[in-house]
Amino acid sequence: MFTVKRWWKIYLALACFYSSSVFACSPDDSNYVQENFSNGAKWSMCWEFDSDEGIYLTDITYTPPNSTTPFRVINEVILSQIFVPYDNGKDRFHDVTDYDFGGSMIEIKPQNCKNGFIERIDTLYEDNLPSLCIKTASDTTLHDLTGAPASSEYLQLFSSHQVGAYNYIPDWRFYSNGMIEFAVGATGALQTTVNINNNPAREDRYRKLGWKIGHNTVGVSHIHNYFWRIDFAVGDQENDDVFKVLRYTKDGNKTVENATQITKEGRFNHKESNFKTWFVQENVNSNKGYILQPGDSGHRFKGIKKEKFTRNDLHISRDIACERYASHNKMCNGKKQLADFIQDNKSIENRDFVVWYNLTLHHIPRGEESPEMDIHRNSFKLVPRNLY
Repeated sequence: MFTVKRWWKIYLALACFYSSSVFACSPDDSNYVQENFSNGAKWSMCWEFDSDEGIYLTDITYTPPNSTTPFRVINEVILSQIFVPYDNGKDRFHDVTDYDFGGSMIEIKPQNCKNGFIERIDTLYEDNLPSLCIKTASDTTLHDLTGAPASSEYLQLFSSHQVGAYNYIPDWRFYSNGMIEFAVGATGALQTTVNINNNPAREDRYRKLGWKIGHNTVGVSHIHNYFWRIDFAVGDQENDDVFKVLRYTKDGNKTVENATQITKEGRFNHKESNFKTWFVQENVNSNKGYILQPGDSGHRFKGIKKEKFTRNDLHISRDIACERYASHNKMCNGKKQLADFIQDNKSIENRDFVVWYNLTLHHIPRGEESPEMDIHRNSFKLVPRNLY
């Protein structure tokens, strides 16, 4: 089972002056987590807390089965923004930076963290709050299908945040086969509803912006844009990672992979016509690394002119510590949002770089979501390649 020291510390006071690469956790640290799986694999990492983004993870390493050598994967990963614009064109919320996302953490009940441990955290508004669940779980579907002993075990960390009427659940999962899944669940109540006052014209106007959820109420549709900032450090060194675009094209009756190395900061989008995805490689001489498998989003929200950070699915930039949030970032060398961070002429070769990835969900309200809605969850995966 996982090993967790039961007290914690925060060392972010100088975050804008030091690169995230200075973080280093060990079994002696209070917030160290390690999980040993039945197949012999192991994950280890440290968790940290910040009043803006809440829980974030550092120094993530994976030890493959039949190995005793940890393979470093990520220096640091954070949820760097939840941007929620409404279809009425007025309401636009930046839930991480503007609403004390870390300070909005709420209590996790023991029944919601079965077979796990709940960490207590001093948040902005409450001390010693039981608000981080760390547990292990198994997906036995494979065992059920094959009839042979087999399961997919994973280490899970999650917290719960009350922002307005919404409840967000950042969810971090680390599988025994080396795969990683990052997700956010959303539940609670609809944030913006309109009373139509039994006025047919008013109902017609607002139903174009949402859905009637009650006798006299329309829920306004909106977009959830989730952004993650991933500071990769694949393998022994953090400055020699290679970033590649993978495209899959038809060659007769075969599908062929074509890899293009990216050497400068840039912006990228999904393109289903050639099955595009991305690969972070250990170094130019290694074939080990992680493929970023696009998440369950079939569209991209493109905001107004000042919201250029919404225009692309993935960005890559050099690791600059104060470039932390996709939008409403505290001033950093004159730059305030993700689109400003990307400098097309800046090389990432032999530099520690970060990958920014975002998912978009258009939430169209339903009558079944009043007064409370079920959870909707969006995620993407980092899939290992050639680690063992």
